[in-house]
This record gives sequence, structure tokens and C-alpha cells, in this order.
Amino acid sequence: MLHYDKKEETDEYHKMDYSSRGFIKAVQKDELLIEYIKAKLGKPGRNCHGEFMAPKEAEEKFMPTFTIDETIREVDNPTNIEYLANENGYITLEGTVYGIKTDVDVGEISFKTTGNILSGLNSDVNINVTEKDSIKDAIGMGMEIEVTEIDIDGNVGSNAKLRALKASISGQVHKSAEVRADKLDINVNKGKAYGKNINITRLEHGIVEGEEVSITQALGGSIRANNIIIDICASHVKATAARSIEIKKMQGSENTFTIDPLTKRSTQSDLDHNSEDIEKLEKELKDIKKDVDTYTKQIKNGIAAFNDVKKRLIHYKRNGIKMPDSFVKKYKQFQQLQTRLEDKKEVYTLKQDELAIATNKTSVFQGDIMDARVINRDRWVGYNEIIFKLVEPLVDISYKPEEGSSGKIFGLVEVAKDEFEIQVLDE
Repeated sequence: MLHYDKKEETDEYHKMDYSSRGFIKAVQKDELLIEYIKAKLGKPGRNCHGEFMAPKEAEEKFMPTFTIDETIREVDNPTNIEYLANENGYITLEGTVYGIKTDVDVGEISFKTTGNILSGLNSDVNINVTEKDSIKDAIGMGMEIEVTEIDIDGNVGSNAKLRALKASISGQVHKSAEVRADKLDINVNKGKAYGKNINITRLEHGIVEGEEVSITQALGGSIRANNIIIDICASHVKATAARSIEIKKMQGSENTFTIDPLTKRSTQSDLDHNSEDIEKLEKELKDIKKDVDTYTKQIKNGIAAFNDVKKRLIHYKRNGIKMPDSFVKKYKQFQQLQTRLEDKKEVYTLKQDELAIATNKTSVFQGDIMDARVINRDRWVGYNEIIFKLVEPLVDISYKPEEGSSGKIFGLVEVAKDEFEIQVLDE
């Protein structure tokens, strides 16, 4: 039984997906790949005439004729023989020898040749795509690829989707293609590139989102990251960073450089949740304060009566007189009221502490922007704009450098209480 060959891709209608026809069979360590079921002795019985039938001796047929290398282990059990993977990768059959490899070379990945390759990010499968022709696609239209590492000598076609831990593309990425990798190197990007550490030789109106982004030449496009470095900046570039933007040579205009502490989607989500928490806590504190005021007023109005009842109960107890039930009930009700008040005060204090912590988080988001910088190592050309986005309040502070000016480092300065402006700073 070839267990590794039973993984078939189907769509939502349970139809065979012929674009995912298994060019390579990815396997995981300790996965059952092949199984041989040993012959078993049958049970005695009777035929249609009622005659006794003894089982024949079991015959071993179809014994495995293949061999395996060190990447696969054989486990001989009483009823079967199992062949298990010793490592991640994809299974191969060379002659009669089964093995597992991690590296594969292909000319191109397309519907016609390989179909989709979805071995997984942690499969340890590394692919090298060798098609270099600039008028052809090394990754064909609409192909989906998910591997650990991929090196592409040529182009990524339209609507292709590529996911890897590490990816290198020597050609260009089509404007409708999408590439995701922790470590990503692209020659020419016209599409969407997402990752952690991204290096792009030329950005041509594409989209880039990462943590650390370095671009040799930006000819328009959108960039979002924690830190951005652009060697040569042309025109129509929109760069948004959480910490810093550095331009080494300015050659164009109509560019917008934005510092936004909420650049990362997760940070924006954290702030949204924090704002919701603050709103919820403020409402809870308001309701608890009403309860505290109500209980406090009730206790203040009833303290004289309570003290009178307390004195009477003490008198009755000392003189061995049975205490009236109504007095006992009033006494206990007042004690319960005092207990509820103390509980509410305790909850109120805890909620105040929670609100202080939540409010401080917003201040932390705001504090990050004061250390952020926009740096231009060259003179400003044409119209450009620098924007710093405040978190609390949600206000954009804008600055338009004069053409030909040589201001290099720009930061946000608080000139008065809750008043900010962008100024040129010293090195």
C-alpha cells in the first residue's frame, strides 16, 4: 500500500483539483509511507454441501521487491511491514530504491509541467527553478507554491502565489502575483511582496510589507515596514514606517514619507483592543461609582437607626431577654449593606488600576513616534511630504520640505503641551 500516494487535492465540490496533481510527494518525519500486509492463515469452514473445509497454508505473494536507503526505515511487525520516513522532504523512486530528498531542480512550474507544489513551509523541501528567459515565466500563471526554500532564476507570472521561509527571485514579479517569505530577495517587484527581511533591487509600483525593507531603486509603489532604506528614490513612492525611513539619493518628487507607530497590522489591532478596553472600563467604573454612592448614602441615612438597634440588642443579650426578630433582621441587613459597599470599593480600586494600565499602553504607542526619524541624505527635489501620525489624539502632523533644501534628519518635537511639529534635527 502506497500511503504517500493517497493525498489527492479536491475543491469545495469534492472534485479533483488537477492543478495540484502531486508533482512531488511531500512527507514528514515518522510518516507511514508504504505498508505491506502479510498473508494470514484463514479460518476453517464448510462448503455449500456442509463438508468441512480446512484453510490452506498462507502464501506470501507480492513481497516487496524494492529497496530503501538510509532516509527510510523498515519496521517488521507480526502482521505487516511498515516503511517510515526518517526525515522531512519528498519521496523519490530511482530504479527500485525508495528514498527521501529535500532539493529538487525544475525548469519551470506551470499547469502543464508540474501543477501546484504545496509541500508546506516546514517540509524541508527546497526548489530551484532554472527558467531564465526574460519573456517566459519560470512560475506560470495562477500557480501556487508552498515550500521551505525556493530560488527562481526567472519571472513569477500573473496571479501566482508563492509562500516560503526563504525565497530568491532573479527575474520580475508580475503586478497580480503575490510572494510571501520571511527572507525575501527580489530583482524587480511589480506585485505584492510580504515578509520579515525584504531586499528588492527595483520596485516598480508594487506593494511591499515587511519588518526590515531595503530597496536599491524605488520607481513608485507602496512600502510599509518598521525600518525602510531606499538607495535611490524616484517619484510617486509612498513609504510608511514605524521607526525610520532613510533615503540615500533623491531623484524624484511627489513622494510621501509617513511615520506611523501603528504600521504593523498587529499593533493597530492591539490599539483597537486597548481602546475598546478603556471604553469598557470607563463605563464599568461609572456604574460602580453609582452603586458606591447609593450604598454610601443608604448607610449614612441609616447609621443612627443601626446604632440604636445595636445598643438594644446588646442590652437584650446582657439581660437574657429574647431579641426581637425584626431587630435582628434590621441589624443583619445593615451589615450586609456595609459588606456590599466594601466589595464595591475594592472592585472600583481594581478597575481604576486596570484603566491606568490600559491608558499607559496608549502612551507607549504614542511614545514610539517621538524616537522615529525620516532621513534624507540628499537634497529635496520637487514636491514631497513628511507625515507623522499621532496616536492620541489621532492627528496627522505634516511637513513639506522646500525644493533644494538640505535638511537631513526630521523628527517630531513637542513645542508646547499637546502641541507638536516636525523639525530638522541634529545628527
